[in-house]
Amino acid sequence: MILPEVQAQQAATPPSTAAPAMPIAELKSRRIAIESMTDIDSTVKTESLNYIDLAITYIELAFSTGKKTNEISLLMQTAPERLKILQAELKKPFTAPEKVAARAEHRYQMGQFTVAGCGFECRPWIRVAGDCGKP
Repeated sequence: MILPEVQAQQAATPPSTAAPAMPIAELKSRRIAIESMTDIDSTVKTESLNYIDLAITYIELAFSTGKKTNEISLLMQTAPERLKILQAELKKPFTAPEKVAARAEHRYQMGQFTVAGCGFECRPWIRVAGDCGKP
């Protein structure tokens, strides 16, 4: 059972990331300009650089959070279909281990295993691990 609030969220379009008031490139150029200033108080300079660094960090965090929000929103929209696929997979009957073992033994006896990385069938005389000689 899906709650109505969840259904409303799934139906809503994913939120877009709004552009920041000041682009990161401009903040970085202002940071460089402030760093090169020699005619301001060192305390003011340090605080200004810290504020610019914080602004850059917060903008980057907001961008990554918005991106992750969009990804999660898309996952939420596709979740019902993925659940149906998983439920159908769970309803499939399991093959009894005895049948799997018997089939594997039969294929082994018939030499129908493919040697990993060799691309040809094993013959009864090629049973040594790592023997990839072409027949």
